[in-house]
Amino acid sequence: MVEFEEAKRLITVGRIPQLRLALILLDSAVELILYGLAEYALRAERFEFTTLNQMKAAVKRGKVRAWRTRSTGSRRG
Repeated sequence: MVEFEEAKRLITVGRIPQLRLALILLDSAVELILYGLAEYALRAERFEFTTLNQMKAAVKRGKVRAWRTRSTGSRRG
């Protein structure tokens, strides 16, 4: 990433203002990386949630049999 290269250059200067800018650039780069990871992780969860809602709607319409939940686990009803 460009931010890392520029932060590296600023750190080699070694003066306080450049070190502060390097810190800001590194913080921004890490934030972008974490955002991408979180988005990737939540995309799968969102898919499962959407699928669950679609299954519940199908059960309400009578298209599929409902699953009953018991204390020992799930069984078809």
